Amino acid sequence: MNSDIFQLPVYKTETVLSSIDALLEVVDPDAKGGQTRRARFFAFLNKALKVPVPHDLAHDRPLLIARPGNPDEEKLLRTLMGKGSTADVATVLFDADEAALSEDRINEALDRIATLYPETYRGITAVVGAFVFARVKGYGGGTSSDAIGVIWCGMQNPAADVDDYVELILHEYMHQCLFIDDLCHRIFRYSMKVLEDYPARSAILNRERPLDKAYHSAFVAYILMRHRRHTSGRPLEYMDTTRNCLLSTRAQAAGLTAHGRARLGELEAGFAQLEQEQAVT
Repeated sequence: MNSDIFQLPVYKTETVLSSIDALLEVVDPDAKGGQTRRARFFAFLNKALKVPVPHDLAHDRPLLIARPGNPDEEKLLRTLMGKGSTADVATVLFDADEAALSEDRINEALDRIATLYPETYRGITAVVGAFVFARVKGYGGGTSSDAIGVIWCGMQNPAADVDDYVELILHEYMHQCLFIDDLCHRIFRYSMKVLEDYPARSAILNRERPLDKAYHSAFVAYILMRHRRHTSGRPLEYMDTTRNCLLSTRAQAAGLTAHGRARLGELEAGFAQLEQEQAVT
């Protein structure tokens, strides 16, 4: 199958890897020979971020962490859970059977992505060091710019269809791509606190959110719609909300750098193409 059905430059694996290379050239210019890009990238993340990024350099597949094995992993889980981070960790963990089922589903989903989108799979294995598992009411999972390289899987029903897990991975990997792009090139002009004064309408939640959250949501909605159009034929439920999100985000473009505005323009072009494709089907 065509591995570039997404038609979005920031999501291309070569774009992601080029950003990582540019970043490493600045932060680790004198690296000793023999280290892989992946090893250098995770070493950088573990120095730069507030939480550790678990990873296994002996295998391409991300680690699957069902239960925090040490205080660092518990801190990582709390960082990823965001507003749910005040919960007693013991109350949000899956039981052994649920955890095993979730791990099986994640592996099946990764296999499916490898078949459908081999280039995207290559990017995921380069960037994602681990999946962590916990269930918090109102959340299906998440990522954080404070924990690049890790995806939280919080599927409320661990027995959900494999494609729901595929969508979770594609969704959260889109955030990872934007985090790395922002880290290397800077998308937003201001801090997250200041960006609260630049509200825009979210494509996913269909309500006003800070500019960075709304910006991310438009990219995520677009990727999910491309996937659904390509595979399942499921309704493209985010067309109207994405259109509104793009308009409101463009109206707040003063909060974006020139690079951030250029990335937004690429998404607008991709969405316009998707609208045309929908109109003739």
